[in-house]
Amino acid sequence: MSSGNTNAACLGKSRANLLVSSAALRLVERIETGSVGLCYIDPPLFPEIDGDIAADPFQLMREHLQALSKVLLQAKRSLSESGNMFVHSVPEMNGSIRLLLDQIFGRDNFRQEIILPRSARPRTGVIASGHDTIFHFSRGQEFVFNPPSRSLTEAEINRFFVNGDELGPYRKASLVISIPRPSMGFQWRGYPLPEGKSWKYTKEKLEMLLEDGRIEIPSDGSIPTIKQYASESSEIELDTVWADMPLKLSREEMAAFPTQKPVGLLTRLIKMGSHEGDLVLDPFCGSGTALIAASQCKRRWIGGDILPEAINLAKLRLGNECHLDEGDHFTISADGSILDDYDPLIAKYPKIVTGFEESTDGDEDAPLIQKRGAFVLNQCVLFEEDLNIEFKEVASKNPVRTIVDTVEDYIVAFLNGQGGQILWGIRDKDRAVVGVSLDYQARDEIRKGVAAKVHGIQPAIDPSRYTLEFHPVSGIEVSSELCVVGVSIDHVPSADPFYNHSGEAFVRINGVKQKLNGTKLTAWIKTRLLPPLSV
Repeated sequence: MSSGNTNAACLGKSRANLLVSSAALRLVERIETGSVGLCYIDPPLFPEIDGDIAADPFQLMREHLQALSKVLLQAKRSLSESGNMFVHSVPEMNGSIRLLLDQIFGRDNFRQEIILPRSARPRTGVIASGHDTIFHFSRGQEFVFNPPSRSLTEAEINRFFVNGDELGPYRKASLVISIPRPSMGFQWRGYPLPEGKSWKYTKEKLEMLLEDGRIEIPSDGSIPTIKQYASESSEIELDTVWADMPLKLSREEMAAFPTQKPVGLLTRLIKMGSHEGDLVLDPFCGSGTALIAASQCKRRWIGGDILPEAINLAKLRLGNECHLDEGDHFTISADGSILDDYDPLIAKYPKIVTGFEESTDGDEDAPLIQKRGAFVLNQCVLFEEDLNIEFKEVASKNPVRTIVDTVEDYIVAFLNGQGGQILWGIRDKDRAVVGVSLDYQARDEIRKGVAAKVHGIQPAIDPSRYTLEFHPVSGIEVSSELCVVGVSIDHVPSADPFYNHSGEAFVRINGVKQKLNGTKLTAWIKTRLLPPLSV
């Protein structure tokens, strides 16, 4: 698709289009839960050493992957129930990124691995990677999917359409796709689908096609096919190798940005994984290719990048290639502050600090801005449970024992993952702050009890790896003893899993603490949760 396209294809005036100068995590953690139809992530793939020859490249890679996992977690949270995530990668990073995505989304939500061949030939004697990869995951089992296609060449039409009837030449096309969709995995006329396959059409549509003579029933009992006539179709559906989509940019598209991708590639992804009017999110937007493609496909968008030159270039391209003007068609935020009160699409998802701050807009009646870590009785916190956050309500008459008796297992679970935080005093079913009433003596008992539990974890960890905090709860006539108890655990790289004092191992999978037993599950911990040491 030509990138210098058409005002008509672009959205009109809409406050939903945002271009934000922001670090990716700061952007995605403030997007409202369930508001995004499609997220495209083309992250920085290698950590920068900045000339420090003493830096440990393995540790840098672990930290890089941990930072990326936080962005992916929040991006998943922002997806709608039918939303899709596309993550761009290169062969050197494919294993690490796939492990992160499997852990965050779950293997059941893996959809496909798209291969993008590189057009450039390698130098003689050099091993070439040959392709880029796009990993496709969905938020849930029912997701938006519009099968992608490409135009047939004249030679392909002559080669493929070799059958014929009174309506003309046709080819036999598949009625199934290699993507599991529960609602489309039914048995039709005695034909069960293989595992991982789905019908392209509903039962009703299949019956209509059969009645119209459009479906051929093979004599060998294999799955029926559909007649696709040359007179009505000049396109062919794609598999997962997109050989027709070279990564080399056309002369017209080149914007002097090192990781820029073709507009045609993003157009295909956006059309495949979203509907018109959906919100597209790109937290590493670079020169703005995904934003241009989203506009041309009549989608709303939010893009961000930490580099000022990227924001300036994206603004320039949006104007030149899609005729979008700042103010009329999109808004630019220089520091991300617009996210604090911008449209219902954006949640006030604050940073980890305590207390309130006065509104600075001069309006005495303006509400105070809640920050993450500021807890108000009976109000919902503005962040959710995920792979790194656990809420616990304490209904027991002995809150000290409840907290001390459960803290060790959760610390072990987070140690066997990527670290995390437990918050007692927040009701997990609705995120409401209920608090825990603890006087000074009770708090001291919790400090001693948590320290003893940490001491019993094997292999031993440095006590500085965890933090225990008592966050005050505010509100009308709230006792000074009411608080939210938080225990934060750093990620601790280890070749072995962690166990509690009873020799039990736990891990959090899809936001749930689970007990692990046996050598196979121990091996699973090593290979699935720890960043690979060989990167």
